[in-house]
Amino acid sequence: MRQRCIRPLISAVLLATVAGVSLAEPSAEQLYRESRRADKHHSYSGTKVLRRPQEPERRSRRMRVHHRATPHATYIGVLRGEEIVFEILQLGDDRYTKRKGGEWGKDSFPRSRNRTELLLKNYRPRRIGESVIAGRRCVGIKLSPVHPGNPTQILWIDKDTRLVIKTEIFNHQGKPTLESRFERISFAPKFTPRCFQPPSRPRVRTRVEVEPDFPILLPANKGVPPGYQRVSRSAFKTSEGQIIAVVRYTDGLNTISLIQSGRALPPPPARGPRGNKPGTKGSPNRGPNRSSRPRIVRRVGATHCVVYGDLDRKLLEKMADSLRPAP
Repeated sequence: MRQRCIRPLISAVLLATVAGVSLAEPSAEQLYRESRRADKHHSYSGTKVLRRPQEPERRSRRMRVHHRATPHATYIGVLRGEEIVFEILQLGDDRYTKRKGGEWGKDSFPRSRNRTELLLKNYRPRRIGESVIAGRRCVGIKLSPVHPGNPTQILWIDKDTRLVIKTEIFNHQGKPTLESRFERISFAPKFTPRCFQPPSRPRVRTRVEVEPDFPILLPANKGVPPGYQRVSRSAFKTSEGQIIAVVRYTDGLNTISLIQSGRALPPPPARGPRGNKPGTKGSPNRGPNRSSRPRIVRRVGATHCVVYGDLDRKLLEKMADSLRPAP
């Protein structure tokens, strides 16, 4: 009886070997989960390139990245040439940042949550092959949306360290919008002791919450696109004195922003010959590539609204049309 049970198992193993399938290979989902934790376990330095395929007039941005990880601290330094332009120091729950020419500051904003489980409910990971990138053997994992109208992401994960070596992002129409990849990476970096020394008197960055002077609007449950959950709601005053409320929804990978005010909201930043012009301080449109996303403008009573995100325009319009005063 025992021999009868073992023979089919041996045959299955032999067939898998002949077909080139390793029974020990992790699944696409397992690889993705491991890639989410890899940065905490590996120190490295290298050269990284950022490119926006839809903006051919904008040259690729090349930078050097130093990343040091220990059980209790992480240091990241971004360099252009020999000059450090941005630094991050994470000590436990304390996060310090410093830009070129500025001072160290300690963020008071809550840390973003790991939304791996939510993402895996809304995106299906699958292997799409292997490739050598920056001298590393990588496995390609494609995250395809369960619900139509959402973006797609491809991650190239190092088979040995599980670090993401290359990322490709495609919008809801399937067009490439961003590529980030290492040209070179070394896992034997050299660091100085200063990499782990917090600033003696950091400036704490705070954003004081205010009470909106207009009715806050929220979409009806049926108006929220499938798979999305509300994750934040806040209101603040810009440097120009305008009170703005921001409500954000996510499906684990993509984000929808609902911006509101009692006055007309500023337009998205104009595109110059080298890409977007930065928004004004405190503007909800501040940040890269905002104007390339679908943007729905509405006014409900005294409240001016803008809904935007990398999502099918019809889904955003449905969400905007369902806006009602919050209970």
